[in-house]
Amino acid sequence: MKKIFTFFAAMMLVGASFAQLSDYSEAKDFTLYEINKTTGAMITDQAINLYSMLNDYKTVFIDVSATTCGPCYNYHQSGALETLYETYGPGTAANDSRVLFIEGVPYTCSTWAQLTGSASGTWDCVHAFGTSNPVPYPVIPMGFEPNYSNGYASFMNNYNIGYFPTVYMICPSRHVFEVGQQTAANLHNSIASKCPSMTQADNAFLFVVSKPKGGYFCNYNFTPSFTLENSGTNNLTTAGYKITMGDGTEQSFTWTGNLAPLATEVVELPALTGSEHGTHSYTISLLSANGTNLTPTNNVNKYSQSFVVQSAPTTGTLTKQTFTGSSWPTNWFSENGYCAVQSSAVVFYAYQIASGGVGYVYAPMLDFSNNPHPSLQFAYAYRKYNSSSNEKLQVVVSTDCGENWTTVWEKSGTSLATVSGTTSSSFQPSSSQYAYDAVDLLQFAGAGQVIIAFKFTSSYGNNVWIDNVTVADHDLTNIENVELNSELSMYPNPATDVVNIAYDKAIDQVEIYDVNGKLVKSYGHVENTISVSGLATGNYMVKMYTEDGIITKTLVKE
Repeated sequence: MKKIFTFFAAMMLVGASFAQLSDYSEAKDFTLYEINKTTGAMITDQAINLYSMLNDYKTVFIDVSATTCGPCYNYHQSGALETLYETYGPGTAANDSRVLFIEGVPYTCSTWAQLTGSASGTWDCVHAFGTSNPVPYPVIPMGFEPNYSNGYASFMNNYNIGYFPTVYMICPSRHVFEVGQQTAANLHNSIASKCPSMTQADNAFLFVVSKPKGGYFCNYNFTPSFTLENSGTNNLTTAGYKITMGDGTEQSFTWTGNLAPLATEVVELPALTGSEHGTHSYTISLLSANGTNLTPTNNVNKYSQSFVVQSAPTTGTLTKQTFTGSSWPTNWFSENGYCAVQSSAVVFYAYQIASGGVGYVYAPMLDFSNNPHPSLQFAYAYRKYNSSSNEKLQVVVSTDCGENWTTVWEKSGTSLATVSGTTSSSFQPSSSQYAYDAVDLLQFAGAGQVIIAFKFTSSYGNNVWIDNVTVADHDLTNIENVELNSELSMYPNPATDVVNIAYDKAIDQVEIYDVNGKLVKSYGHVENTISVSGLATGNYMVKMYTEDGIITKTLVKE
């Protein structure tokens, strides 16, 4: 059964941070159709419309899952959403909650057999765990018509679905919260703590429409805006709001118009521009509605955003990063949130990220003005989930502050794999499962502002890891000079079983190539010996990746 593993392991992965909708975002409307959980036929004469439920003052919980996803299966079998629906859903005393299960992987779940778990590699989302009774809430398969043609792309984009399961709570105010895999009681308690009241005569809510991306390089230039919603029972004709910058400067404004209850309008603020190096922030606050003061004590009426400008090189020409700890090193950052620092390395979570999801990891800006032979070295690890897995990793470089990018290294699928075969478990490599590579950056020699990024594309297969990133001034086109000047010694040579390596600095990776240039052995994080007992008699080239660059030696195996 695909991607079903222990509950503990699943929760460890799902706890990672991804780029779903930010809390207090505005929910976009959708109209979808559920499936008859007895016959497997689509119920096309009863549309499910989000705003209709919200306008009826119901809080809507949506579980976007996949019947090929282990964490999704574990949450389904807990019965939390079933309990929530039966305790607080239609026909109950509270009657304030609605639950929707959305099967969000149309390309692997488009048949009734796949929904019921009778197809290979899937689990049953239609029935309650351990019984033959259908779950009481609607099951909405995005791979079935008319959902796929009418709503799949817009729904996935509007709700930033990047991994499964994604569990959102949508308040009657249309504010969205990612509540995650909680118990029924905790989910329902979230209504009181997060969903604002909509019973005042004069009231308004703020939703953020535009915001800067996670990091800017040399400058920023964008226009912040927000959606103003009339959440009172009277028409909204005026609203006061302000923008506060991180240095404390403020500008106040007054909106005028005529919004009926629950109607919205996008409001633009003046453009923000600047190039000062460092972290910047701004806050939008909603102050009044029809002259009635509002208290922006939480994100219902206040939104804050920070962003980074790297307008100058921060680490000189040499950088070495081993990602110790569990947080991003200084001046490193990610975009789209599909990756994290974990186990002293960077992991791109393809095991949970929907196919097509793209994530970036940016190194600090560097200065190659005085470097005639810049180069990049790094370690990477990947094992395919199945034969069709096709994760892709690229190294891209920009010399114009991120406006344009040049791809200097790329591998995908089998060529990216550092471990043979496939695994249905979430891949976490051992040190010996990393491969090392070096990239010549000669075309960027002399550039004063260089940004290097790792770009990852998921195929919903398995995780990709990177580690030990080094940028240095080493001429990769003339390795012989590195060898001649090296203080590294390798003995005995010729050798039969074991080769000793004497070097006073760390050796991150050793690769052995035959006379045809084929890689025949690879070792990660070598201390001082390597085994060559399995090699056939003959001549070989030994390539060693060190903090000073790549050193090569010839080896004779007897």
